[in-house]
Amino acid sequence: MHASSDVDGAILRYMHLRLPEQAADEILQTFDTHEVYDRLADPALKDVVHEAVWFCWEHGRANYSPSAERRRFMESYVAGRIPTAKLLDEAWIACQAAEKDALRVGLLQQVREPEQAQSGAPDLDALQDDEIDRLYHGTLRKIAADSRKSIV
Repeated sequence: MHASSDVDGAILRYMHLRLPEQAADEILQTFDTHEVYDRLADPALKDVVHEAVWFCWEHGRANYSPSAERRRFMESYVAGRIPTAKLLDEAWIACQAAEKDALRVGLLQQVREPEQAQSGAPDLDALQDDEIDRLYHGTLRKIAADSRKSIV
């Protein structure tokens, strides 16, 4: 069974337990995918759908480790659309690419500017873990912001 279908099944089970009984029964009785999405697009169900998809997707992906920065990046990618497992998979791929770009940029800056790295850059060995984490995530935010600018 494909991993996406596992997450999709979990999302349906989650919503069935969280939605009012009548709405849950209507969704279970709908066999046409378009009808299901039309029903899930109901503004009254928006919060439950959002909660169900994110919860099931985050807990159903072994290669994903949640962080505030990743969640912000992926929420920005989703851009107010109805989240689906497929859309979050695409957002995760884009997030991974942005993280790799951030690391690559950091390494290239160190190689291209060795004298500046020696004089002005912080000594990574001397930094505390929270300082390294702040530096890393600041770079990720910068890359994500720059990549969003290039899309627009």
